[in-house]
Amino acid sequence: MSFIVGGLTALGTFGAGTATIGNVAAAAGIGSMIAKGIGQMGNKKDVEAAEAGVEANYQNQLQKLTAQKDREIEGINMEYGTQSQQVSTQTGEALTTITEGASEVQNKQGFETSEESTVDTGKLLAGYNTDIQNLVASRKFQQEGSVLKMGDSREQLEDQKARQLMELSSIPTGFFG
Repeated sequence: MSFIVGGLTALGTFGAGTATIGNVAAAAGIGSMIAKGIGQMGNKKDVEAAEAGVEANYQNQLQKLTAQKDREIEGINMEYGTQSQQVSTQTGEALTTITEGASEVQNKQGFETSEESTVDTGKLLAGYNTDIQNLVASRKFQQEGSVLKMGDSREQLEDQKARQLMELSSIPTGFFG
């Protein structure tokens, strides 16, 4: 098509009788460049739409990552709750056993308190505190790991977005490229 436009331009410019192959070829080349420039101008809307698509995809993936991190942290918190409940229940049962044993000794021997039960109670409560502290530390470590993983994934998404936008920026959108 551009060759025909270029040829007609050459014929119109130089007259039908004086047009040479060189003149027609030059006009055809100019016509081709004009057609290419006009075509590139049409790329602008396509590139803008693609850029909007890249941004929308990035936001969508980011929302998915955030939701995944939130689910992981919720799971970590639920696991902590279950484990701390188990530790509390086991400690309570052991404390009841110690108390009942102390009461039995008190009833049989007439002692006010059993020294052994006091020591056992102290050890039990120290163990309980250690177990709960370990659970808290483990939960914090797991949560931080989830946040770090989210950060790495987010960085990868940002890199992907930047690469895609860079590729789109290399597409000519103006008349001259």
